Amino acid sequence: MEKTKVDMTGCPFPKKGDPDRDAKMRAYKAEYHRRKRLTPEGRAELKRDSAAAVARRKSCPELQRKHREKQFRTTHGLTRQEADAMIEKQGGLCAICQKPATGKPPTDRLHVDHCHETGKVREMLCSKCNTALGQFQDDVATLQYAIEYLKKHSNKGTN
Repeated sequence: MEKTKVDMTGCPFPKKGDPDRDAKMRAYKAEYHRRKRLTPEGRAELKRDSAAAVARRKSCPELQRKHREKQFRTTHGLTRQEADAMIEKQGGLCAICQKPATGKPPTDRLHVDHCHETGKVREMLCSKCNTALGQFQDDVATLQYAIEYLKKHSNKGTN
């Protein structure tokens, strides 16, 4: 299935030399997609296009690499080289469980952990540890309660 192109007819901008071109294009595409979501047919078309894009990315290592680099850059302000350096500094291990990431993509790699309040990048975590911190909403007190709970109900512990 071919990806539907955004109809740029009537697009009031921009020329290739325009310094605000990227921002204007994002705004135009966002409005286009907002309007599409207003109708059931439009929502179905957007869903098909999204599924097709994911399928293309999954089938092509080069697209996967480019998508991941874009995520590093836009979400965390990191280059691929900076992320690789963090992984190397950690010896390829998760900063929490100290295990190498295993499994199938996207869980076979380490993920960038960051503070959701400040956006500051912390370290690289495996998918399980990253998800666990997210579920606990980075709340140290709640995590401490969880540790106490596990100790209390542990078959290996002294209790």
